[in-house]
Formats: sequence, C-alpha cells, structure tokens
Amino acid sequence: MIGLPRGQAARVMDEVFDFAELQEFREMPVRTYSSGMALRLGFATATHLDADLLLVDEALAVGDESFQQKCFDWLEERRIHQQTLALVSHDLSQVARVCRRCFWLSHGRLVRDGPAAEVLDAYRQAAVPLGARPRPGVGGRRALLRRAVTGGSANHAVQSCTEPVGRES
Repeated sequence: MIGLPRGQAARVMDEVFDFAELQEFREMPVRTYSSGMALRLGFATATHLDADLLLVDEALAVGDESFQQKCFDWLEERRIHQQTLALVSHDLSQVARVCRRCFWLSHGRLVRDGPAAEVLDAYRQAAVPLGARPRPGVGGRRALLRRAVTGGSANHAVQSCTEPVGRES
C-alpha cells in the first residue's frame, strides 16, 4: 500500500484486495505472492490513488482475461474522467486499445509522436516493410519487440508508448 497514507490504506484495503481478486490470500505475506499476484495487487492499489498522473508499465499483462478486462474498464473510466495516464508497453494491441496518442522511442530517441493509430501503423511498416522478408535471425516484428524488451539492439523497436488520457499536450 505504498503511496497511501496509513489511515486511507486501512479504509480501502478490502476494496483493493477485492479488485485484485486476492481476498483469500490477504493474510499471507506479500513476499510469498507470485509475481502475477504482486502485479495484481499493485494495479489494484493504483486504482485507489488520487494521482495527477498514473504511470502503467506493462502491468496489464497479468491475470486472466476477465481481470485484464476489469483493468481496461478501469482505465476507460479514467479516460472519461479526464485523468492523465501514461501507458508503457510493448504490446501494440494494448497501446491501440488504450491510447489516443503514442510516442515511439528507439534507443532512447523519439522516432514519432502522434495519434496512436498512425504511430503504430508507421512502426509496423518500419518493422517489417511490405513485401520484405525478415533477415535470417531477425524474425520480423516479434523478434524486434523481443529485442526491445530485453534491451538488445534493433533499428526499429518500440521501447515505450505513452498516452496522456483526456489532456492534449
């Protein structure tokens, strides 16, 4: 519950564990949680923060489909309420689903900034040009994304995409 004042944490604890779907594990030390359980709890905690900016870094990759849908529903609610959200992800479908604006970074440099659909389309075209075959050992878009995740080098790798929800900058 880092980030919440002690009194507020005590008041929202049931709601956090309910959102995370971890009520039955509430009495267990967090250090015994699996990484997926810890990410669920972290996301659920974030749903109770009163923050000006929420940074979500690959957290939507956890849980089953129903839990992921619950997270997407919560993010959509934030969009409706004009809260600023920065989503960092290598999952292009998540970026397309959540973001209106996207930044494509490669090796720490801005490659493109604009509407998410346009930036993602440009990324896909750069990653695997139409009619081109991937070089041996590269494997196309999937390998490029894997290199971005693991920190390897690739000429065209989405290292993060972000979106301020509800506020244009």
